[in-house]
Amino acid sequence: TSITDVKLYEDVSFANNTMANLFYGCSNLVNANLSGVNTTGVTDMSAAFEACKKLTTLDMTGIDTSSVTTMAYLFYDCKILKNLVGYEYWDTSSLQNISGSFNAVSELKIIDLSRWDLSKIESSRICFQKCKAEQILLPDNLKTINAFFMNHVTNFKGTTFTIPAGVEAIGYDHTFYNFGTSAFTEFVVAEGNQNFKTIDGILYSADGKRLLAIPLGKTFENGVYEIPEGVEFLGQLSFSRNPNIKTVVLPNSLELKFVPSRDPAYTLPGDNGNINPGNNLNLAIYCEGCSVSSYEVKADNPRYTSHDGVIYTKDMTTLVAIPTWYDKYLDIPEGVTHIAYEASLHGDSRVIALMGNSTGVNIPSTLTNISSEQLKKLNDVRAKYPDTFKITVSPDNPVYSLDANGALVEKNVVAPN
Repeated sequence: TSITDVKLYEDVSFANNTMANLFYGCSNLVNANLSGVNTTGVTDMSAAFEACKKLTTLDMTGIDTSSVTTMAYLFYDCKILKNLVGYEYWDTSSLQNISGSFNAVSELKIIDLSRWDLSKIESSRICFQKCKAEQILLPDNLKTINAFFMNHVTNFKGTTFTIPAGVEAIGYDHTFYNFGTSAFTEFVVAEGNQNFKTIDGILYSADGKRLLAIPLGKTFENGVYEIPEGVEFLGQLSFSRNPNIKTVVLPNSLELKFVPSRDPAYTLPGDNGNINPGNNLNLAIYCEGCSVSSYEVKADNPRYTSHDGVIYTKDMTTLVAIPTWYDKYLDIPEGVTHIAYEASLHGDSRVIALMGNSTGVNIPSTLTNISSEQLKKLNDVRAKYPDTFKITVSPDNPVYSLDANGALVEKNVVAPN
């Protein structure tokens, strides 16, 4: 940690053809010059400058990267790196892994990978996560965009973002979450890409079955987004903190399912995605930044019906999904017998806020099966918002009642103080 300046000369060689962790954690390193160093045969550059939080200037002009297969975490957490010289022209024809390479790099205004060969990339997770670049230039031959690829890239200045022609796979979790600004309104798919398409600027798989990402700044007439028919899959956080959607209309093609953590259907090879378990609709919208307060379904939906902005099974016996920012009194109708597991998300304090705009809930006499997760959720919300969120229970309900503190409990079960 005492090293502040480094220069490597041409006669330096690297044992075992690796530069992995070369200056990892050199927390006071400010300037490094590796230009012209003989890196022929080097295959691993992973984490070479990770956690060099004071690194400002790095010159890597003319180094041989033709054999490098991984640059994972190469500049990870180099928060004030302002001058990165020579990287634009690297030979990356062997490169397979760029996971976390530019994660949290905050001072580079432009990251230009447009001349790189990324046709062999298998893992690119968190590549630019929390990066503050205003422009990120990608080559047409980029193969894989993994989960968290552009997560929280909040300084991106473009109104559009183009999916390169060579992209074959895009991750399903946090991939473009909180990406760009309110000016970002449209995804574009490059000509020649056969794997993805856009409809009104929203990104889908080419067959229209998978909704992948909604631009953060896209607006909707009357705040209504009707998911197109044919969509069967919603990427986690695919609504991308868009604050302009108030009502979501489900297509008949979408079945609402519980997605467990690390569900392989939501995870590409090389991903670290699909962290949160839950109902796939609520996971697509999640909490922070979104404003969805009403769910609707079409009259001919074969599985579901909607009532007062909430989704129930067609026979009105099971409450399936509550909007993330439901802002009404949830008066569950008589006849409803179940609240499905993960009808609303439960979890930490941020997720409790999902029902913070609701004024309360009424439990009818017929509702005799509430999952333990949803029971906890309701009580957590009541505890967090005691003056605005009230729980009431029909006196004829045979299973549930309120304890002396106003918490929802099973009858004859004493809640701990």
